Amino acid sequence: QLVTWTGNVLGIPCTPLAIMDYPQFAWRGLMVDTSRHFLPIPTLKRILLGMDALMLNVFHWHIVDAQSFPFQSLVYPNLTKGAYHPHAVYNQTD
Repeated sequence: QLVTWTGNVLGIPCTPLAIMDYPQFAWRGLMVDTSRHFLPIPTLKRILLGMDALMLNVFHWHIVDAQSFPFQSLVYPNLTKGAYHPHAVYNQTD
């Protein structure tokens, strides 16, 4: 075996070389702004799968804003009238 792994250090025996690789921060994430740019649920699922492949661990979903409210509220149902389009609304079933 040319390369050894001790849990946090990647080393090559008989050389003065050791590679220590770790993220600078404990969180690595992505922000998706669907309040201004509506994305269908299948697209959001693809984003989550891509985040998993890249080992990103924080998903910040900016779903509502002052200009648009594309989320169905059971308590305040008239809020969805603020969406850009009646079909660009995330329902409770989504």
